[in-house]
Amino acid sequence: MKWYKEIYLGNVPKKKIKKIKFRLKHNVLLPSIYIITLSLSETEQLDIIPAKELLQKAYPKKELCIVGIAKNQEDSFCLIQRIVEDVFQKDKTVNIRKFFRANEDKLWFSL
Repeated sequence: MKWYKEIYLGNVPKKKIKKIKFRLKHNVLLPSIYIITLSLSETEQLDIIPAKELLQKAYPKKELCIVGIAKNQEDSFCLIQRIVEDVFQKDKTVNIRKFFRANEDKLWFSL
């Protein structure tokens, strides 16, 4: 998993981010948490994934580029809206994938 350094947060306390990242990496159940990732599909921009889906052994976790963490599904929709608005303000485009892939080496880190 790769993480965006300036990760977008929904209604998740900043102090819990380390714990959430640890639990995601070590396959601990996070029942209400949703993560926002760059889509694994080349035709889509972002994916909303319930963290509990990552517990599946066959899930391609290593390929995920996580850009946001949300408290629940509704919060994830609001977070997507905020990401799209931010990208449009900064880049004057809604090509989210291109925005996050630019300067990839400076903006991403792995756990």
